[in-house]
Amino acid sequence: MSPHPFLPALLATLPLVGLTPPAATGAAQPAAERHHATPRLITERDALVPGQKNWLGVEFRIDPGWHLYWDGLNDTGMPPKITPLNTPAGFSVGDVLWPAPTRHAAPGEILDHVYKGSVLLMFPVSVPPSASPGDKVTLAFGLEWLECAGVCLFAEGNVSINLPVANDAKPSRDAPLFERTRAALPGPIPNDGTISAELSGDRLTLSAKDAIAVAFFPLADCSPPVDLWNAGETKGPRLVLTLKPKPGNPPRAHGVLRAEGPSGKVTHTLIDLLAKGNPSKTRTEPSPDGKSESPTGTK
Repeated sequence: MSPHPFLPALLATLPLVGLTPPAATGAAQPAAERHHATPRLITERDALVPGQKNWLGVEFRIDPGWHLYWDGLNDTGMPPKITPLNTPAGFSVGDVLWPAPTRHAAPGEILDHVYKGSVLLMFPVSVPPSASPGDKVTLAFGLEWLECAGVCLFAEGNVSINLPVANDAKPSRDAPLFERTRAALPGPIPNDGTISAELSGDRLTLSAKDAIAVAFFPLADCSPPVDLWNAGETKGPRLVLTLKPKPGNPPRAHGVLRAEGPSGKVTHTLIDLLAKGNPSKTRTEPSPDGKSESPTGTK
């Protein structure tokens, strides 16, 4: 299983769908042609404060029956790509945080990890201390994504937002969506013993105390699991996978453990392990609240 083995051939056959150039506002941008995932650029706070971070995000509203792709190990497809177009001097844009996906099995044992309904891909924007209150700042981004439902369509376009620079900022009307998205981000292994993970050689064992079902969603740099179609999810609290690393590389287990409890509550935990004797160095980046550092498995 490779990240996107069928993508080159697939993209060569796809019609190109674009968005009209957006106005410099935070409103949803109209599409020039009908497509099945509608993006809009939103902000968590209503202003940019000098020397602080604000969180922006691209929300995709996805038609029933259609899906977008997670930034992980998939048999087909590609994740949405967000590219800054005109970052003002002194401003910087951080990495996208990817909420946990759902498992999507298609005929022919094609397994992907996808988003359905809607998804917010959020990222931090750092404001320089030199920014002047009273100024207006336009932030624009180019988008590319693949939307699929039996057939796949490639889409691209631009979104932008115009925000004031101010000495303080208030939550925007979209702030609750950012909070809900944070709750869907995979967190570190807790210290209370409810989640355990062990990688011994090429054998990965994951356990979630009292879970009625568990599943593992591998990231793109995870050693490919053997038979993820059958072994990637199971009833009960324990999951065992065999990894198949590339020759010369130690086995690495890097992905998200989904665990469902008896009450139906679902948790998502980031797993990042190298085989014993090869300690993993987990990359860190700003936490979703922009206040501290926390581990993450995606860019």
